[in-house]
Amino acid sequence: MDFPTTDQHTIGLLSFLAWVPVVAIVHELGHALVASTAGFRVTSFGIGRGRPIVRIQMPGAVVFHVGWLFFTGGACVAIPRSPESRPRAALFHGGGIAAQVVLGMILLLLPSGPWSPWIDAGGHFNLLVAAWNLLPWRVGRVASDGWWLFSRLTQGAVVPHRALFEQRRAIEQILAHETRVRSPIGIWYGHLMLAWCDLLTGREASAFDRLEQVISLPVMDRHLSNIEALVRAEAAVRSGHPMLALRMVEAAAVDGTEPNDTADLLTVVEARAWLALGVPFQARRAIGRLAGIGGAIGREAMSVTLKLAVQERDRPAIHATAYRLVHTSTQGMIDPIAASLALDQASLVADDPDTATRWRARAVGIARAAVDQASAEDKPSLHAVLDRILHDSTNDTPTTATRPVQTTA
Repeated sequence: MDFPTTDQHTIGLLSFLAWVPVVAIVHELGHALVASTAGFRVTSFGIGRGRPIVRIQMPGAVVFHVGWLFFTGGACVAIPRSPESRPRAALFHGGGIAAQVVLGMILLLLPSGPWSPWIDAGGHFNLLVAAWNLLPWRVGRVASDGWWLFSRLTQGAVVPHRALFEQRRAIEQILAHETRVRSPIGIWYGHLMLAWCDLLTGREASAFDRLEQVISLPVMDRHLSNIEALVRAEAAVRSGHPMLALRMVEAAAVDGTEPNDTADLLTVVEARAWLALGVPFQARRAIGRLAGIGGAIGREAMSVTLKLAVQERDRPAIHATAYRLVHTSTQGMIDPIAASLALDQASLVADDPDTATRWRARAVGIARAAVDQASAEDKPSLHAVLDRILHDSTNDTPTTATRPVQTTA
């Protein structure tokens, strides 16, 4: 039996150290190369953690970086061009593994020669890392590509659609990373998404402070520009300036908004703005353009439709929409608070006590789930929504059904 010699051990160790950055950069390049096809835009990628010792800003404001903790893997940050990129996201998560498979095939097909021990060590190490990445594991907020890939392919069976504000901590971590590597698009996106989180939890003052920190988009990208228009239009509606919101929606359409998820959410904001102006027929026309839209955006449209039906006292529409919202809201929403408040309002004009109780129970359930999943800074404002709905359930006075509608949506 042949045992490894000291020289072989040395070659193996040196090979491992040499191949760590190579495998890491190939893996991250795999993510980067398929990002656009998967509906994402790469903001930064590189190897190593910690303070970057090498930083190169490439065309398109993409930042390549090398951290001083050189042997700690790599990272590829890519932002979605649309709020609903989940199905195609499987391509992005699989891109890194696919690149490693290609690297492994190349190494295995190379002819034998003086460098074979180094090549073999690299091939074995690459396959080991690829297998580890392919396994669907998760520890806290850290998960393998295989875990995310499995989630995307199962359409959220492993990771249900979560409200944006429930992802605040992940967004803050991305913003910290992008600030450290000085990625202009990443910094722009991080502040914009945190402002949106604040809006969805009723923290308008914090949202406006955040929006003031949003730099100008450093690249020409219509998809990303429309996402910024969406957040700013939402802020205008919630701050009592619906006409400003309508102008923003109109400007986005003039700039060439294509039919996509962002355009659909802009239509939802448009309908909310018309409702705030007291022009329900225009709100109905806007929301009618989303007929047949499913998923989380379809549920956002349902919340507006229900609020519109309550204002018009359209009982058939109230019952049909509330029934659908009760049964689909468990699948997750971008703005669950809007659904909770809409169902709360609908319960006040329900035809019978049992129906009212059922709708209010679902409204309470949605609000409680939001509180449970929210970060510490978001909990007080969400608790206020929950307390209001719970107050409704104990308020039996005749004036309850006629009180003004108040909503964060």
